[in-house]
Amino acid sequence: MTRPNEGRLVADEHVTRLKDEFAALNDACKATIREIADEAFGTISLNPPTERRVGIARALIAIGSYEDHIDKDLVRSLCELRTGKKYQTAGAGLADLSWIDAERVWSTVQDIQADRVTLEYIPASNHYTIKENIHVR
Repeated sequence: MTRPNEGRLVADEHVTRLKDEFAALNDACKATIREIADEAFGTISLNPPTERRVGIARALIAIGSYEDHIDKDLVRSLCELRTGKKYQTAGAGLADLSWIDAERVWSTVQDIQADRVTLEYIPASNHYTIKENIHVR
């Protein structure tokens, strides 16, 4: 039985694939993901492998794979944009996500990487915002 916030359990083959993708990340990305997991007090591990936890892992791995580093401020900002709440750390933001929020954060990462949206960094607040890209014909 899973809690509504966690979603369903995910099949082992998906978890194995994520673990392989994590193993392929550089050491700096792995270390940052571990730091974020510590900030979240264990609430983002893949044990048990729920939809929420898998969505979070996919987002972190996608950022690390694409950027070759993981910006904690970006992760925190993506959580804030999704929930409308403010977080002190990336781990606190991820820990607060529901399974639907986690999937949408991962989807936002995909939108950024596919250039469907543009990230803008605001130095004064140390936050990111996202703007939709408008394609004119």
